[in-house]
Amino acid sequence: MTDRSDKTKESIKHALIALMEREPFEVISVKQIVAKSGVGRSTFYAYYEDKQDLLDSIEEELLEDLSLYRSKRSQKPTENPFDDMSKWFETCFSWDRALRALSGPNGDPRFSGRLIAKASAELHDMMDDEGVPRDKFRAYFETMLGHSYVGLALYAIRVPKAERLSPMRLAQIANHTRAAFFREYHSAPRMTDEQLFGEAGEIL
Repeated sequence: MTDRSDKTKESIKHALIALMEREPFEVISVKQIVAKSGVGRSTFYAYYEDKQDLLDSIEEELLEDLSLYRSKRSQKPTENPFDDMSKWFETCFSWDRALRALSGPNGDPRFSGRLIAKASAELHDMMDDEGVPRDKFRAYFETMLGHSYVGLALYAIRVPKAERLSPMRLAQIANHTRAAFFREYHSAPRMTDEQLFGEAGEIL
């Protein structure tokens, strides 16, 4: 794909996100999208079948980028899961406008659920690599942690930028629930504070 076509597609995506900040996706038309993006109608249809195809493309790109655990380029376990979590919040900030639009009242009501399911699945992989037994309690912890990570991220992107905590601090806050699991649950392997909270250690 050429740089020009990349820029055209980005303009179309940004146009839809901007429109969703003002009105529901259901009432937005392709006519509005092409007018906002400055591209022709035929150009829009050269890249997307319809506005739903465009929305799906934005969501898939975002979900691919938001990898809580393991690089999207490699399925090997990473050396420091805490760093992955910190980078995940950093990526959320880089996508903040799209995340606000997609998860807001004018966005896709399915999207937050898809993000939670992805985070929970990656936490499942993380716990496998950490040697956590697959007993009857683990799925509950994975689901709870997935909801807490995504909920914290969706709250943080709505805080004014000047008042936001850093991605590292957000990862530390999110990991207090994970730390409680590893410290209190009898079947969980022992984890160090650095593994759970990074080099800065526990903050609460």
